[in-house]
Amino acid sequence: MSDDTALQILRRIEPALSNIQAGLRQQGVDINDLKVTLAGVGGRLAGVEGQFRQLPTLWQIIGAVLGINAGIMALGFGLARLIH
Repeated sequence: MSDDTALQILRRIEPALSNIQAGLRQQGVDINDLKVTLAGVGGRLAGVEGQFRQLPTLWQIIGAVLGINAGIMALGFGLARLIH
C-alpha cells in the first residue's frame, strides 16, 4: 500500500475516529492508553508480517519437490545401472 493510499484512508475515517474519541472522553477513557495499546498491536502485526514474508512461494515449493524427485530418480537409475 502506498503512502498516498494510506493517507486517503485515514482522511476518510478521521470523522468517525473523532466521534469515537469524543465518546471515550465522555466515558472517562484516556485516548493515550489506547494509542499505547494500538502501538503494541502494530508492532506485533509487523512481526507476523515479517515472518509471513519468509515463507517460501508456491514456485519455490514446486521446485524443491521436483528437485527432490529428480534426485531420487537419478539415484534409482544409477543403482539400476550398477546392478545390471
